Amino acid sequence: MGTRRSANGRPGDRGRRRRPAAAALTAGLLAVAACGSTDGAQRARTEASDWLVQPSFKYDVLCLLNVLTGDPYYLNYYADEYARFEPELTPEARAALANLQRVIKTEGGGIISATLTLYFSIVEDSTLAGMSARLDDPASLRLRLRQTPYYAEESWQRFESIVPDLQVIFDYLADRGYEEEWAERHLPELRARAIELESRLPEWSLLAQVARLTGMPEHAGPVEILVLHFNQPHGIRITGTRYLTYSGWPLRIVLNDAIHEMLHPPYDLDSDPELRRAIEGLRASEFVMDKVENHDPSLGYNTLEGLIEEDVVQVFEQLLAEQAGIADDPGERWRTSDEGIHVFAAAFHHLLERDGFEVGAETIGARLKRELTSGALWPGNVRRLYEEFYGETSEAAPTARDGDR
Repeated sequence: MGTRRSANGRPGDRGRRRRPAAAALTAGLLAVAACGSTDGAQRARTEASDWLVQPSFKYDVLCLLNVLTGDPYYLNYYADEYARFEPELTPEARAALANLQRVIKTEGGGIISATLTLYFSIVEDSTLAGMSARLDDPASLRLRLRQTPYYAEESWQRFESIVPDLQVIFDYLADRGYEEEWAERHLPELRARAIELESRLPEWSLLAQVARLTGMPEHAGPVEILVLHFNQPHGIRITGTRYLTYSGWPLRIVLNDAIHEMLHPPYDLDSDPELRRAIEGLRASEFVMDKVENHDPSLGYNTLEGLIEEDVVQVFEQLLAEQAGIADDPGERWRTSDEGIHVFAAAFHHLLERDGFEVGAETIGARLKRELTSGALWPGNVRRLYEEFYGETSEAAPTARDGDR
């Protein structure tokens, strides 16, 4: 969805993607690592990211809570699972789940799984009993969260208000014997998928590439891929170099998500007030704000800041994937995914491609700020760029800071 952005997940319909041959995939990714440098192949060998792929009960059960609320959005994926649980939910568990959905999703505009997996990723507790006991002292969780880039007081207050509900839910699942049930129903398949993925992942300097693009210090590896059953349709970044993926997605999608999730956050707004102001200036774009304000909140991206961060990450993920030969068609992607809300991504991608942008020539934040402040991405130009990208014609092509209707 995650985090300082409105969702640290990446929702979307991944069913239309196709997996290329593994050999071609690896060759393409090594080309991305080179990034135009004459010593790129050697750098790819010496800086290659290690991968760690494994299942996780902890994160899978936190994603299961999306389903247990009965939210129709998730029943599109897990109706049979919900039907198996629903008759056995206790009145206390039903009430707790309803409040969880109200606080995080309905009122907070967030995603339950993205919020909970992020918060619990800062502690080692990995059992229902351990997570419930951790909530006896939520201040310890808060202290650790404040040491990450993802702390926000308003989000924390919402989380703290549902601590009793989470304990009711964890205790209900523990009484049901759900850890043993999950190990029997899901662990063998997840373990087999993790082994398969790890054997096919390429040697690629993902973390070094991300550091060059974001201008932030390179994270120590490995890149940890946690293979789950219940996280559809979200790929979710948590703390560290870890992200959550669905066991049924093909290798191509897992690798695209690796690029995408490691690029979050692509810049640091806290240390760049000029960039923050420039993004805020997009509130004058009726075209962009219509997408912020009028979409299914289950998708996440329910703030301007959150949607722009997601769109910027999608642009650079797309550029890297194009170089690697594993990208979807960008026009089809942004026209159809997430109800077509990523209009800024289409406009920004078109601008960079039109101007011959070389990936890695400058950091993401620097380039975005330059385009926002120079006029190229002023509010009045976003729709014009979007329509150029799709070969459409606008009745008016404003070029100043006026709203683009």
